[in-house]
Amino acid sequence: MPYGIKGILLIAALTLPGAVQVDAEVAAGDSAAAASAGPQPGDILGKDNWQLAKDMLPPEILKHYERGEYRNRVVAYPQGTAHWEKSFVEATEKNAGTLDVDERGTIIDKATGKQPDYYYGIPFPNIDPKDPKAGVKAVWNQFLAYWNGGNSFNQTAVLMLSTDKIERNIAADGWFQFIDGQAPKYRRENPLICRAASSALRADRPTSKARPRSPGATATPANATRSGPSFRCCGACGR
Repeated sequence: MPYGIKGILLIAALTLPGAVQVDAEVAAGDSAAAASAGPQPGDILGKDNWQLAKDMLPPEILKHYERGEYRNRVVAYPQGTAHWEKSFVEATEKNAGTLDVDERGTIIDKATGKQPDYYYGIPFPNIDPKDPKAGVKAVWNQFLAYWNGGNSFNQTAVLMLSTDKIERNIAADGWFQFIDGQAPKYRRENPLICRAASSALRADRPTSKARPRSPGATATPANATRSGPSFRCCGACGR
């Protein structure tokens, strides 16, 4: 509410019978309007304003904010900041008219009814919300956009938490090779017809000494339990 209007209402509260009730109703209306707008960038979501996220978070997550167990600053994540290679944009524009999904959810070429040798670009840039296949297409868009980022090696400290302690601590090393989603100049031979491949090495750390691993660290405690490495060819991802 504008500052000037609020000031007028406060003055009225000092001079007119019943004005306090009017001001309270206006304030309640402001709170309801803020809640319906949801949390805004800069807000700190926590125990005092958890209602702002009532329609945005699942109940099992929201309850932690209500109890004061979670507290997070809300930040802006503007759309339209992603920039793709020219070949990726051109492939996306072509895909809009040539690709579909079959009854299994596999991407196919409309003209042949078969899978393309490679997927490249966003496969379904224009999804009709009424399309019964819309959900499957949205998932494929997410996969291909992510895979376009290329291969990666990730070191991750996974902490499994209860409300008051670390239940389990896992140090994980992961290697990911993305075969689909790559520009022609980056493609390799693909005899296994994989969409992506991954290899992982996991070490379970004792919770009594559980601490997140610092970036770049590779040492694993002597009394930790190691598993892997394992290799997985994601041939099921559409093949």
